[in-house]
Amino acid sequence: MSYVSVSSPGYAVEGVEVRYQAAYTADAGLEIPAYVYVSLKGTSGYLALHLEHARGLLEALPGVLAEHDAAHEIPTVEPECEAVAS
Repeated sequence: MSYVSVSSPGYAVEGVEVRYQAAYTADAGLEIPAYVYVSLKGTSGYLALHLEHARGLLEALPGVLAEHDAAHEIPTVEPECEAVAS
């Protein structure tokens, strides 16, 4: 199960930090699965993704970013200039 925690009223996100937390056994014998943590820098907000959800996000991001680029028509090369006859 993935979860999110956000408590950042009035703060601007200054970027993200991503880290991997390996599975482990807690003191009481509870098995804690591996997670990917996405922290929102400048806040106390974070997203903890179960590995299956992190893989789904990884798979979806290229398409989402391509949609954004297409919507904003981000050029990949400089447009050619026309020669003007004088």
